Amino acid sequence: MLARAFPHSAARADDLAVTDEQRLTAMFNAHFDFIWRSLRRLGVAAAAVDDAAQEVFVVASRKLREIEAGKERAFLFGTAVRVASDARRSARRRGDKVSDDAAPETADPAPAAD
Repeated sequence: MLARAFPHSAARADDLAVTDEQRLTAMFNAHFDFIWRSLRRLGVAAAAVDDAAQEVFVVASRKLREIEAGKERAFLFGTAVRVASDARRSARRRGDKVSDDAAPETADPAPAAD
């Protein structure tokens, strides 16, 4: 109904939606690997890093109009820092191991190399 009453605004809304979708897809393709690696380096457990990366891009999709052109990577990294902080805090509350790189709890029973 609105499309018939305001044909130009409906077409413009469709164009903006496609443009936003294309921009988000381009951001995802260009920066996903960087964000994933950053989240791991920021202490997100391997089991949770995919969900954390998805959360970064969900936030970006909600704030897409606020992200300045050419500053997408900086926005995504800032978001990743906050998402990683939340993930670490959540893991501590649950009592999960925060780092996958922790030393083994028991010594290896095999003879030493020397």
